[in-house]
Amino acid sequence: MGMEALLEAITGCTGVTGAFVFDSSGRIRARAVPDHLADDQLVYAARVMAQTFLGVERARRRKPARIDLVFGTLRLIVRPLSDAFLGILCTPRINVALLDLTTLPMVRELGQAMERRDAGLPAADTVRADRLKAAVREALGDHADKALEILAAAGTAEADLVGATDEIETMTRLFIDRKKAAEIGRTMRSILEG
Repeated sequence: MGMEALLEAITGCTGVTGAFVFDSSGRIRARAVPDHLADDQLVYAARVMAQTFLGVERARRRKPARIDLVFGTLRLIVRPLSDAFLGILCTPRINVALLDLTTLPMVRELGQAMERRDAGLPAADTVRADRLKAAVREALGDHADKALEILAAAGTAEADLVGATDEIETMTRLFIDRKKAAEIGRTMRSILEG
């Protein structure tokens, strides 16, 4: 998933109203927040939180796992990423332990997505889609055109790629042979799982 899709997924968690990524200077790098939050408010909060986070880190001589602040009707939880921070806006009474359990895999993936983006590399889901296309070309050779059209129409979302894999496997079974269909199905599923 790309950064924005991951932020949208985090925002979809119960009690979360928005999420954004910012760097140590307070610059917003990605966001999925409600429209009523003005950009200048978000930048100000990001700048203050980056300075606060770095101050706590210097005082304790280690990076804190998170900073959690409550402002009236809003709670801001800030977590460190590799070279930036993730801000999660949520309700004041959110169950933080449950939020951590729900968002931890997404936070890890977000850190990886940022590293890839900063290195100028394509997003992991784009790489996966490209690997699927290469596997189809290798397995089907001159007969790959229709399968490649199916993959292109699927995009990069995992659920769509799983559906495309099933469709390509069925098409291969019907028009080429069962052995080739089983082989391409196995190869594509291993790429999707890996």
